Amino acid sequence: MTVVIWRLRASYASDIETICDAEAHSGISLGRDMAGVAGWIRAHLTTAEGNAFYTTLADVPVAARAKRLEGEAAARHLPSCPLAVAYEGLLDDGRYRADMQHLCSRVTQPDLRDVAADERAETLERWIAGESVTPRMRALGPILRAAATPRDRARILNEAAHGVDVLTCDTARDLLAPDPSDAAPE
Repeated sequence: MTVVIWRLRASYASDIETICDAEAHSGISLGRDMAGVAGWIRAHLTTAEGNAFYTTLADVPVAARAKRLEGEAAARHLPSCPLAVAYEGLLDDGRYRADMQHLCSRVTQPDLRDVAADERAETLERWIAGESVTPRMRALGPILRAAATPRDRARILNEAAHGVDVLTCDTARDLLAPDPSDAAPE
């Protein structure tokens, strides 16, 4: 009986639906285990056409996968495609991580230690407003500026960086550097 039902559901459209719903049905998150999601999908596709589409999908850059999968799902009249949304999420996470790497780099902020301690948050906020590409990073600027102390700013920045696997944040350390105006005259 199961074989008959399986064969009746074996269609290209059902394979696209399987791909789209892979995270929910597998219990595996694309962001945590892309290979696990891919393995689950491969094991659950039922047609040669579905396998061929998934192979071509896996061959394109992640940036193109969401649109390609959304287009195929729309052509099959699927109401939504959560995996396409997950691919978009991966792209957003990557862009935010890149923003964080730039913000945390001493190359990006080489003179931050030379700025007065009370102006450092404003310097970072200006960089964020002018150079960042993600809404998540732009939201961080006012939070940094509103923090009560340089130590609070450094903690917030370090937590945000560690949250996206940026393990070293020179800028957070530089927020804690002594104010250049406090240096004793020579």
